[in-house]
Amino acid sequence: PYNQRLLAWINQTLGASYTEINGAMQAFATDQGAYNWSSMGTFSVDFSPENLSGLFLWLDASDAATITQVAGAVSQWNDKSTNAFNVTQGTGANQPTTGSLTVNSLNALLFDGAGDSFSVPSGFNAISGGNNTAFWVYKTDTTKTRGWVMGGISTVFWGASQNNAGAGTDLVASDGSGFPEIARIYDNGQHMISMNRNGAVCTGTFDGTAVVGTGSTGSIANTTIGQLGGSDFFKGGICEIVVYNRSLTAAEQLQVEAYLRTKWNTPQPIM
Repeated sequence: PYNQRLLAWINQTLGASYTEINGAMQAFATDQGAYNWSSMGTFSVDFSPENLSGLFLWLDASDAATITQVAGAVSQWNDKSTNAFNVTQGTGANQPTTGSLTVNSLNALLFDGAGDSFSVPSGFNAISGGNNTAFWVYKTDTTKTRGWVMGGISTVFWGASQNNAGAGTDLVASDGSGFPEIARIYDNGQHMISMNRNGAVCTGTFDGTAVVGTGSTGSIANTTIGQLGGSDFFKGGICEIVVYNRSLTAAEQLQVEAYLRTKWNTPQPIM
């Protein structure tokens, strides 16, 4: 995985094509006898989340065509996957806003931390019944202690939250009573959380740096964006959410991370 992260970093930093970089690294690996580089997978400069099978939900705040709004207040954010899990908010006072926050020169939806949120269609809740992989890109606001970027709960938790309570910051990717969490500096920048559930193993990442925990099989209900269970409202910007209904391979997960990191300029992973 570190080799794939290096490949993505070189591409992003130097602007060389993935084909050129991959060819050079394959030659080096073969010469060293250390890896079959091609078996690690390659990236495409034209990568899109829909290139991988199992796309379950894709919300992209930079795509104005997916946003229904009046005077900047967003009542619906459309899913770009084929499932049409369009998320909605019918109460005007609780509608996130569009057009007032940019991240890396792209539009993000702004949540006020006091009530802004979206309801997710109930069909999405099936995600907790098996393996899945999810990615969240968001921009934090240090004036709010805790908030869920996205969450569902019934017999287990599912989702991602930011937490500035206690010592440091816990960024949690949760899929059960046991979950990975990682302490990071709490700032006003944009970040990426991912979660890959494969059986009983739940691997989370913060800006591409991994931490492993355990997940529990169970059910979720009332999935929402911007809060969990009517509390812990998120304050800040939500940029993009990508969810698959299967456990992506390491190479596939790195493809999605590279796409999101390049697009939203999230920090590089700690190598």
